[in-house]
Amino acid sequence: MKIDIDMQDIRNHSLITMDRLIVLKNILESVRCLPGNAAELGVYRGGTSKLIALVLYPKIFYAFDSFCGLTNAFSGVDKHENGDFSDVIFMNVKNYLNYLNVRICRGYFPETTKNITDSEFCFAHFDGDTYCSCISFLDFFYPRMVKNGVMVFDDYDWHKCPGVKRAINEFLKNKKEIVYEIASFQAMIVKI
Repeated sequence: MKIDIDMQDIRNHSLITMDRLIVLKNILESVRCLPGNAAELGVYRGGTSKLIALVLYPKIFYAFDSFCGLTNAFSGVDKHENGDFSDVIFMNVKNYLNYLNVRICRGYFPETTKNITDSEFCFAHFDGDTYCSCISFLDFFYPRMVKNGVMVFDDYDWHKCPGVKRAINEFLKNKKEIVYEIASFQAMIVKI
């Protein structure tokens, strides 16, 4: 099914630049044929969530966020502070993501995953900005990714989010997968 996507509308609801959104869209199109659902940790205003949900429709898409801003910034590693991104209004995001395949998981990750522990995923997007969130994301999604499934990480190697790169590098230390830097401050892992 081909769905028209207004990329400027997506950009207006995201902090991610247009070039990275286009890269993300291309990756999503490449995993459409794989089995499994999709997810994002770090929804904020919903721009990338809408992109993922529409490109991968009718796959179920899980949107994870506390909608209270960052809560687990790790002193000495993360540059963001607790409370950053707390300016979002949940009902605006809920209305923006009003699609049949979207499941908004409001609360703290990974506690919000209790009902989907048996799910498999073809795609997972991380935009959680902090070391602890990235480790939790990898711990949950890595074992649930289907073969050739893709995890995309925003803010990889960005000076304001050094914990993201550190978490990924530590997590992959004894794994076969490698990190591909795909755009400025964006990286991906393909599950082997």
